[in-house]
Amino acid sequence: MKNVRIQDRFRRMTAVLLLATLMMFAIPSAFAQGDTRINLESANPSGDVLQLIFYSDAEKAPSTENLKVTIEGTDIAIESVNSIDYANPGTSYLFLIDTNTAVTERALPDMQTITKGIIEKMGALDNALIVPIGQNIEAKDFSDNKDTLSDMVDTLTRGTGETDLYTSVSEAVKLLENDATLRPRRCLVVMADGLDNTATGISALEVSTQVSQSHVPLYLVALTYNTGTTERIEAAKNISGIARLSPGGVSILLKNDGTSTKDAVEQILAQRAHTFVAVCKSEAVRAAAAGDQAEITLTQTVAGGELSATRRVSLAGLPTVAPVDTPAPESTPLPAETPLPTPTGEAKPDGIIISNNTLLLIGCAAALVALAAVVTIIATKKRRRSSDNPAILRYSPVTAPQPEQRKETPTICIVRLGEKDEILLEGALTEPIYLGEGEETPILTKAEAEQAKTRLIWRDGTVWAMQNGEGVLVNGVQARTNACLSVGDVLHLCGADYRIFYSAQG
Repeated sequence: MKNVRIQDRFRRMTAVLLLATLMMFAIPSAFAQGDTRINLESANPSGDVLQLIFYSDAEKAPSTENLKVTIEGTDIAIESVNSIDYANPGTSYLFLIDTNTAVTERALPDMQTITKGIIEKMGALDNALIVPIGQNIEAKDFSDNKDTLSDMVDTLTRGTGETDLYTSVSEAVKLLENDATLRPRRCLVVMADGLDNTATGISALEVSTQVSQSHVPLYLVALTYNTGTTERIEAAKNISGIARLSPGGVSILLKNDGTSTKDAVEQILAQRAHTFVAVCKSEAVRAAAAGDQAEITLTQTVAGGELSATRRVSLAGLPTVAPVDTPAPESTPLPAETPLPTPTGEAKPDGIIISNNTLLLIGCAAALVALAAVVTIIATKKRRRSSDNPAILRYSPVTAPQPEQRKETPTICIVRLGEKDEILLEGALTEPIYLGEGEETPILTKAEAEQAKTRLIWRDGTVWAMQNGEGVLVNGVQARTNACLSVGDVLHLCGADYRIFYSAQG
């Protein structure tokens, strides 16, 4: 038994040393370009576009001007770049919670408070799974019902089993990285003291390597209530170091330096502000990709150079480009050559013939000269009148300085909700959008405006649903005749639900 304990301690010490060595090399490279990072989290086929969900904490937000998408070495045009709230594809949160008896009594209520705080802020397309460390993790157990998730949090109790911390983290990363049934954006939230008392599990070094190579952000809340022993201090440091290796991850030392449960929730949710959606047309993506798998590189130009992230993604959900059969042109006999009419005009001694077209040009030129003469005469008379009456001051509007006008350029995204959400429209909102009941799309033309159930217009910095007909609902409630829409509101009409996203740039 004594030899087993010595071997276990030696194994732990070796893992710590190797982890420290890895962090010495990994952290400086990861935090190059002034601590800014970019992470291509996923690629989401949606309708006839490919959404690229990525993280960037560069000082200047990504845009179509400073962002570049390359697929299999070919540059692809980016249709739009917006924050994830503009066209929210949904987030899957996986909570790993340490309920071992080694965790102090006050830790469990704090972990429950943090979990509930994040669940309350979940969007309509988000879902989550709460799993005590050491239990099985399955994608089918994710739920989007906030009440069900809250009840699951309340049932958490401190157990008596061993803590297989690093194995659980490894399995969670694999699931979030590879399972296509989850939401396009996936986040792993781990709350633990860092102690792993399973000698046969995965080492901290193995998990560190896996996390640093993964595209799943790790939000880790290290429990630092009891740091009276060297072992607990080292455990908290190790697990915090793993979180810092995660692209877009967050390391939070709870109760350290006054960090509260509210602070932890705010730090985790604040990462949404650095998460964006870039949209590319499916035709361009399919043309560049060789098949249903493609290597995508995302490059953002920043002040210090370039940030880049590459991953291989599945394009199976994108529509394929159907080949166009171009019929061979029919050979038709050429018509008999028709003799040109003899141009009318007077023959000149030098042999030049003035055609009707030439006479027309000369006439137009003469008319322009005459018009210019009339304008000059009128202007001269006006100047004389002005000089005859010096008491009247006339100011030219051309010379008056004009204030710079900032014109808003609103963009709108309409998503049809269902088993598989579909983007129906994404673009500028410069003309009213008529929505009604159509065979393939609810978006009607101007000629069909009388059949519209509602009209979307831009007014005073927001989108309005105007002249709403009977049966038009906003977030499940009968809409007023003219209803102001917030970002993410759901319009119901003609038996279907449509989520509305929009933004404006001045």
